[in-house]
Amino acid sequence: MKPITLSPTVIARETGYLAACFFVALGANIFAVIYFRRPASELFSQLGFVVAITVALYVYILVLRLIYRGLRVAWNKIRTAFK
Repeated sequence: MKPITLSPTVIARETGYLAACFFVALGANIFAVIYFRRPASELFSQLGFVVAITVALYVYILVLRLIYRGLRVAWNKIRTAFK
């Protein structure tokens, strides 16, 4: 089996997507703690949910990116077929 190598650019891009998802989930947690007037200790006790929401957001964005890429590839094949 051929080894898979990832370029540093791909690793940096995916790390950026994951960090953005984490900060969105963390921001939602901070908003909920402030909005519902909960103790600040919930920022730490709900960290597992923040990680779960981060993973869910990352998978959601990944699916959207894959759909977009598939549509783009299909469009390019159709466009070159009719040239």
